[in-house]
Amino acid sequence: MHQWIGLSDEVRLGLLTEWIVPELVDEVLTACGRRDAKPRPLSSRFMVYFVLALALFQQDSYDDVVHGSGTASDLVL
Repeated sequence: MHQWIGLSDEVRLGLLTEWIVPELVDEVLTACGRRDAKPRPLSSRFMVYFVLALALFQQDSYDDVVHGSGTASDLVL
């Protein structure tokens, strides 16, 4: 089992979800035909926020962004 399975249930995306509300993300995913048809280890909504966080914190590693270490800590965890 991959270490990230179920992670999207535990990660809080903090300020990012205040700037870009989940309803907007869901609307865009629906418009693009990319809404989750079935439960997945990492939801489409989580992946949108994760990619946005990666773009904001290009200097941090994937793990740092996921776990909120380094400069991404105020945004992700």
